[in-house]
Amino acid sequence: AGYLLSSLVFCKHCGARYNVAHGCYRCYSRSKTSKKHIIDPNCKNKNWPIEELDQIIIDELHRLAFNKSYANQMFEQCADINGTVDNEAILSQIKKVDEQISRMIDLYQVGTLPMNQISDRIKKLQAEKEALENSINKDAPSLEKQREQFFRTLSQFDEIFGKNAQSTLEQRRLFVSSIIESIWIDEEDIEIKCRI
Repeated sequence: AGYLLSSLVFCKHCGARYNVAHGCYRCYSRSKTSKKHIIDPNCKNKNWPIEELDQIIIDELHRLAFNKSYANQMFEQCADINGTVDNEAILSQIKKVDEQISRMIDLYQVGTLPMNQISDRIKKLQAEKEALENSINKDAPSLEKQREQFFRTLSQFDEIFGKNAQSTLEQRRLFVSSIIESIWIDEEDIEIKCRI
């Protein structure tokens, strides 16, 4: 793993990983350097010069680090794509269902609605509450904690890539892979999937 983006770059045409050969990031299927990694022997996706693709990614990380609204937008987009469970939103929804159940009980006590209507409605609300409780991912960090970690990592950009930074390749690779899960190449288009 002697390059900044090693193991992060994938081909959007065939799904193969990119490797480094002859000064370029190249689709394994196209470079045919390892038979076991070839997915489509006819793939013709673009080869990217190492310095060029590295610089595009570094520029994107710089933009994320110093443009908070863009970074928020990217975070939200990645969270949506990855299906990140927002436990806070689910807990808020559970609270609303509890409030509805409480109102139903109040209506019964006042005598406004017959017991069978209230009972049916409460059963539906209880089922909704149970489904919401089951959808909470108890092991996952909250979306806000993930956001904090994302921005905490981005705040280290200058230490790693700044003018006076003295970071090693491994430190730069660790920084990049802490933010980026994968990079997908489709000719000239580069799609970055964040690690959220």
